[in-house]
Amino acid sequence: MSQSSDARPSSTMESDYPYMVAEGLSIDDLFSGTFQSVLRIEEGALDNRYTHGLTITDVHTCVAVGLYEKNPMNVVAARLGITTATLTSAINKLERLGFVQRERSEADRRTKLVSLTTKGRKVWRAHRLFHERMLKEALAPLSGDEQRVLAIALSKVKAFFDARSTPDASAAASPAALAPKSASEGRNDSWKRA
Repeated sequence: MSQSSDARPSSTMESDYPYMVAEGLSIDDLFSGTFQSVLRIEEGALDNRYTHGLTITDVHTCVAVGLYEKNPMNVVAARLGITTATLTSAINKLERLGFVQRERSEADRRTKLVSLTTKGRKVWRAHRLFHERMLKEALAPLSGDEQRVLAIALSKVKAFFDARSTPDASAAASPAALAPKSASEGRNDSWKRA
């Protein structure tokens, strides 16, 4: 007796996760949808008197600068995963609007340090408060055990993506490095080749 085409998984990814198919869930949809929902909620929630006129990218730049830190531009750029040149444009805007300030390092006068102003620290705090409230409400329906399992699973997934998002990951993603070592490892980084 053959299955109808409607009962078959629609992709290789779904066939790898039969539980998800049985529950009518798609890991890809869950990842993408959650990420997009958080961004939409964050943009709406962070449009307040402290952040008015700033984009979510501007807010995240303030967060990357650090609450009471004075960091070289390359440190902030690394936190954001962008180039120093890209960060310079963002910092120019934020400095013009009064959210950040730059000063020369006493240790190395060639180095410019960036820090938040009082106005910028209000943005940092508004962002932190939003995330604390969002997580508290999102996790409230989960039991302690479910929260623990979620935290462990997310930390493993995050480690996977972190390892592939560093500058050195490009070299690791070469065709030779992506070749499977065994049948069970065959799909590890094939998504990067698409």
